[in-house]
Amino acid sequence: MKQALTQQQQSIKFALFLVFILISLPAISLAKSPKEIESYPIVGSVSSSITWNHSNFVNVEQSELAQQYNLGPSDGFGWSLLNINNGLSYTWQFSPKLPPLFFSGGIGFSRALSEGFNRAGVIPSASTQAKRFYVQDMSLSMGWSIPKLSQLIPRLNANIGLNASVPFSAQSRALGVKSYLSSFLSLIYATPFKLVIQSTGFVGYNLLENPTQQIDCSVAPQACQISGEDLGSPNDLMYWGGAINVQYPILGGLRAGLTYRMFGSLLAVSFPEAADDQFASEYAQSGKQVGALIHGTSYFLIYGFNRTASAAQEALNKSLGGDQEDADSFLNRLSLSFSMTTNDRLYSADGTRITLPLFDFETDNRSRTTYTFSALITL
Repeated sequence: MKQALTQQQQSIKFALFLVFILISLPAISLAKSPKEIESYPIVGSVSSSITWNHSNFVNVEQSELAQQYNLGPSDGFGWSLLNINNGLSYTWQFSPKLPPLFFSGGIGFSRALSEGFNRAGVIPSASTQAKRFYVQDMSLSMGWSIPKLSQLIPRLNANIGLNASVPFSAQSRALGVKSYLSSFLSLIYATPFKLVIQSTGFVGYNLLENPTQQIDCSVAPQACQISGEDLGSPNDLMYWGGAINVQYPILGGLRAGLTYRMFGSLLAVSFPEAADDQFASEYAQSGKQVGALIHGTSYFLIYGFNRTASAAQEALNKSLGGDQEDADSFLNRLSLSFSMTTNDRLYSADGTRITLPLFDFETDNRSRTTYTFSALITL
């Protein structure tokens, strides 16, 4: 256990050093004042985050079977992951009388700093990964603030938008995902006592090559070695969800917040005629399948404001008092955050009760609770 914690500490120190390098060099060379950022419609950003789960701090007791075979403690569920993301956004003021349109795109890279048996909050993905950088899917977004709503309802701001993805990641390409498409509505209300409440709802549709997860072994050979070219599991066809986020300014740019979210899915598999899928079992379920409902909470502290062009982000900054033009400085372009997140199925494994995702009380190794430290710099 001590060795695992030592490796974890070394990984976190390495990642923090990398974060410092990533955010310091662009800030020195590409510094812009808030007025320049506002007048220039293109904004770039670089962010980095480290995520690790609570299993790193838990030494799970041996099971009866492990004791029978004289095996060691059930360590190995702890993991840590480094993410680096690059973003570019554009503000189009198409009319002097209407709010602008916000366009943004980004792509990132991830690297496992320490590996565990799984790297999943609730739904497992590939459980092993070499310690090298992997490209993620490219994200594309467009948003717009509904005009004059605050005149009808003071302190209320509404934003609508569309999201899409381009499948660059090995997992999406291996599973035959062409794109994730979604639309969202965000409502932001600034209360008279400084508390800001944001509610968001979304619905999405996935463009798929196959309804089941038929792995392309040329893209993900390790997965095929473990499970073969067909997992027998359905891909998600549609998904929906929502979240409520509250933030309160503590001092200056420091804020505390809490988020509760819930989402579900409709699976792509429907087997009225199993012959349509050569991998389908003759005993496959017929008709549409509904995925498990997932819910979760996040507690977080944030310092600074994300100033990338986004309709919802701009409205949130304004509601929290972050639209003021401060003196040009490194801290004015930097945003730091620390969060604790727990995701779990809405119902317990036996289906008899609703889970409480304040912390992972459901598993012995606490693997569903994760911690994230992130830094974002606006260029």
